Amino acid sequence: MPYDYIIEMICDWWSFSWQSGNLYEIFKWYEEHSKYIKLAQTTKITVEYILDNMKKKLQALQYADQSAMQPGA
Repeated sequence: MPYDYIIEMICDWWSFSWQSGNLYEIFKWYEEHSKYIKLAQTTKITVEYILDNMKKKLQALQYADQSAMQPGA
């Protein structure tokens, strides 16, 4: 699958997380549904790489926000 289509697919999935207000929902959803989604192995690797990086970035941003709120920060 072309990379642009992979990004579009992930954006479609993530839009539901945005709508619910829980940006982490995409990761739970993918974990629950990944075994039923038919993807070529290289596409699956790319999807999981992107999702992993998204999760790491969200966690880093959340940590930075929490650190900024600490007294003396």
